[in-house]
Amino acid sequence: MKKRYYFMVIILFLATLVIPLLQIVNISKIIPAQNQIADSSSEYIIISDLNESSIDSNMFIGSIIAVDGSITLIIIGFSLNIFADYVFNKECSVELEQNSRSKIYNLIKDNQGIHLREICRKLDKKMGVIQYHIHVLEKANLIDSVKEGRYRRFFTHNDNGENTKILLCYIQRDSSRKILEYLVLNDEKASHGDLAEYLSISSQAITWHMKKLESEGIVSFEKIGKQKFYILNEPFKTILLEELFN
Repeated sequence: MKKRYYFMVIILFLATLVIPLLQIVNISKIIPAQNQIADSSSEYIIISDLNESSIDSNMFIGSIIAVDGSITLIIIGFSLNIFADYVFNKECSVELEQNSRSKIYNLIKDNQGIHLREICRKLDKKMGVIQYHIHVLEKANLIDSVKEGRYRRFFTHNDNGENTKILLCYIQRDSSRKILEYLVLNDEKASHGDLAEYLSISSQAITWHMKKLESEGIVSFEKIGKQKFYILNEPFKTILLEELFN
């Protein structure tokens, strides 16, 4: 980032030198032209009036050019900011040269949807250190994050939609992952009892997990008699098949 600002400062400095020179050239062209017009228009023009008029006119023109120069500087500044973003974002690979950031990036790449505390635990680093490197990686557009409950989960930057990221968040949870695996592998409606038996957890625990999945639109249910039967919704079903078996 420092390189970017040094680059902008140098260009702006050069612009402040060039623009006044252009203003001087413009004024030097305007003054002779005005004097020539004044000479040809009437032989009775008083010299003192002509000089005073020319001075006022030149001052006015000079003011316009000065304002124009200021506007030009502002435009140059904005343009340089956009250009610098383009140029220095191309140096994303440089951000990964730092060993800690490289480890964090690779960990996220291999564990899409991992959260901050898990990154700290796996790399045995303090949270403040990880947060700093995460911030750098996000600024470089190398990783993205999604808020999920009390966690913020991280992904490598790609074209995956929000549905994929949401689903990957739940795959990181052991119980949710097993529920989703059961639904996609059996390809049929699953009752509370089916899921409770498969996961070896209580019916109340299944209810809690299914409410979370329902709130995200990942699953829906049909009620037959007194029983609820859960179904995996599209496009999550297709996404899950790709993630689990590709």
